[in-house]
Amino acid sequence: RMAKNQVQGWRSVYRPAALDFGTVGHQILEAVYGAFASGKLKRLDNDGFVRDTCRRLSGTHAKKSSQRWTPEDWEEHEDREAQLAALMPAYFRFYAKKDAVKEALVEQPFRLPFAGTHINGYLDYQRMVHKKWWLMDSKFLSRVDTDATAMVDVLCADFQLNFYMLAMRLMHQQLAAGCLYNI
Repeated sequence: RMAKNQVQGWRSVYRPAALDFGTVGHQILEAVYGAFASGKLKRLDNDGFVRDTCRRLSGTHAKKSSQRWTPEDWEEHEDREAQLAALMPAYFRFYAKKDAVKEALVEQPFRLPFAGTHINGYLDYQRMVHKKWWLMDSKFLSRVDTDATAMVDVLCADFQLNFYMLAMRLMHQQLAAGCLYNI
């Protein structure tokens, strides 16, 4: 029902906090990894650059929002901005220790034909390891059931992940080896 409403142009006046948090989080990943890949940023563990990017993109996102924000909405936005400014530098310090970030495809767009239309999206992070492509999918504000059996049952039917895997197969002409979740 939500997808049908979206296709018909209907939009909710309410956006869940997790969706805004994830949107801005992915924009930060794209901006920082992009600056690093282009050489504008010399080191991923540059906390000042990452925090400035968090503030800039969070503020831009708030200004572009089509919803009317209440004082409570602004308070939640400020909390999310503070969370991102604290979380993202630690994330990039961790990945600065990895050796192959420049070899990865980050926030790669895709467009899949589907049922007479197209599905557009972005693959968070893809990397070739031992001649096999792997996907890393970042989840912001996600809740994960720690029961491994329950997780396997959910992931095999994950609509988003299945489209990501199909996109990777079409892009690379091979099945992905798997998906690593960054939660």
